[in-house]
Amino acid sequence: MVTFDQKSKGVVRVHHKGTNISLAQRMSDFDNQLQTIPPAQICEVKSKNAQNDYDATEFKVMKCLIENNYDALLKQFGIDKNKAIFEVEKFLGRKLNRQPDPVAP
Repeated sequence: MVTFDQKSKGVVRVHHKGTNISLAQRMSDFDNQLQTIPPAQICEVKSKNAQNDYDATEFKVMKCLIENNYDALLKQFGIDKNKAIFEVEKFLGRKLNRQPDPVAP
């Protein structure tokens, strides 16, 4: 079933009716979390509670993408940022126009 939220214009909700009560409850809980908790925080919790490394990595990557934290994304895959920049510049045959890294407070 599909419903439209009149309070949030343009929001469409898709409701699934299944026979697996446990799965339906987990889906409902997750839907409620999405409405009340920031997505990055949900990803953090899901990665910590993941059943395997693949799922943990998947949620860590999603958190990096949500936060636009590409340095952390590179680290997640074991890529050294400076080495990657060097290789790209070597391939292009020119220096990249880069913004300086933000200074930590």
